[in-house]
Amino acid sequence: MLRNQPIGRKLTVIAMVAAAAGLLLAAGALIWLAYQSELRASERNLQTIGTLMAANSTAALSFNDPSTATEVLATLDATPAIVRACLYAEGEPAVFASFQRPESADCQTGEVQLDGVVTARLPVQLLGETLGHLQLTATLAPVYAQLRQQVQLTLTVLIGSLLVTVPLMTRLQRMITDPVLHLGTVARQVSETRDYSLRAQDSGADEIGQLARDFNTMLARIQHRDADILAAQKRLATQVEETRTANRELEQTMDQLQTAQTQLVQTEKLASLGGLVAGVAHEINTPVGVGVTAASTLRAAAEQLVERLAAGTLKRSHLSEFTSTADDATRIILSNLHRASELVQSFKQVAVDQSSAERRHFNLKEYVDEVLLSLTPRLKKTPHQVTTEIPEDLMLDSYPGALAQILTNLVTNALIHAFDDRRPGTITVQAQAEGEQLRLICSDDGCGMSPDHRKKLFDPFFTTKRGAGGSGLGMHIVFNLVTQALQGRITVETEPGQGTRYDMLIPLRAPDRPAPPSQDPRS
Repeated sequence: MLRNQPIGRKLTVIAMVAAAAGLLLAAGALIWLAYQSELRASERNLQTIGTLMAANSTAALSFNDPSTATEVLATLDATPAIVRACLYAEGEPAVFASFQRPESADCQTGEVQLDGVVTARLPVQLLGETLGHLQLTATLAPVYAQLRQQVQLTLTVLIGSLLVTVPLMTRLQRMITDPVLHLGTVARQVSETRDYSLRAQDSGADEIGQLARDFNTMLARIQHRDADILAAQKRLATQVEETRTANRELEQTMDQLQTAQTQLVQTEKLASLGGLVAGVAHEINTPVGVGVTAASTLRAAAEQLVERLAAGTLKRSHLSEFTSTADDATRIILSNLHRASELVQSFKQVAVDQSSAERRHFNLKEYVDEVLLSLTPRLKKTPHQVTTEIPEDLMLDSYPGALAQILTNLVTNALIHAFDDRRPGTITVQAQAEGEQLRLICSDDGCGMSPDHRKKLFDPFFTTKRGAGGSGLGMHIVFNLVTQALQGRITVETEPGQGTRYDMLIPLRAPDRPAPPSQDPRS
């Protein structure tokens, strides 16, 4: 019942209960002690009266005079506490003489109808001889009356004490409850308003005062912390706004860079295709020129034969010479035209594949040979050679344009960077099927790369030939084509002076659609 009551009421009730319990305990102890004292006094008084009555009864017992004994016992009527006195002769069960009040039983029955009595049995002796004994019975009613008075007095004192104690405790408990209530009020205001500048009143050097001081210290620390947090929030808001602005500017810059990179990649592709066109055109020019020369020689020989036939000077030797010349010329013309046709066919296939994103089935060895044939004009200007180790029956269902561009960029990159010392080198293209994957390796025995260059190899616009026309996009395009268009992976093994090895693992059956190129090859 007290759990949800105010602390002041709790303190008052506790003090009242404690005081009442203490007073009741003390009063009970006093009443019990008084009762025991009165009881012992009654017993002593009864013993004294019994001794006197026994002494006065010796003569009556000696002369066997019951009437005298009765008169002696009748004197007990002056003592209200004694309700009965029974005198017995020694060895006789019958009552010799008696005294009894109306409310008590007689000595014959031996019963006492009163509650609370005390009995004393004393011998009647004369010269050491026991003549009989006297039995006295006294009521404790006076003791109980005294006890009731003491109880009433105690209750009166207890009630009076409580009536005085309650107002006093109510006033005194405010010394404790007022500071606590004030502290609770401040705590509630702080909780509702979040105003940490409020302070509790210091109530003194006791525990409540110490609690108030600790509470104020906590409020001060929270106020200081909130001030720091508010300042940090303002700084953070400023930084967030600056970061957003920087992000917007960065996004714009990234869009511009992406657009520029796309344009540069396209330019790189067109430049590669333009170099292919120029090289193949130069290569075709040689067999066509030889064919034209052979055709011119054949036409001159034919005109000379016609002139001699018209002049009538044609001889068998002239006809034999023309036949030999015509045979050589047509053989040279057919051979060079066939060579030009192969170059044109290779150029057409590679050019179409490089400008198209379509997939198809193709023989890997035959296609790699066509790609390398298209690079012949560039390879002829160097002392280097390209070798292939590819199974004849290895078929792919993939994007030949992406593969052509990968091989073209790898071979071109090797020609530009791997053989700077101009010594003859070898570029090897190897391929083999591994389950559902194709392992394609392009390696060279050139100068290799440093670890720093290896880390940046696939970064866009990274090149060591910036002043020599390098764009830095070739290897970036290779990485994107391998990992995105062909859904494969590429690793590089290289050491300075130990050559470079590009190890590619791509599906034999490429995905249906090439994914858009990644902008970060290291992701």
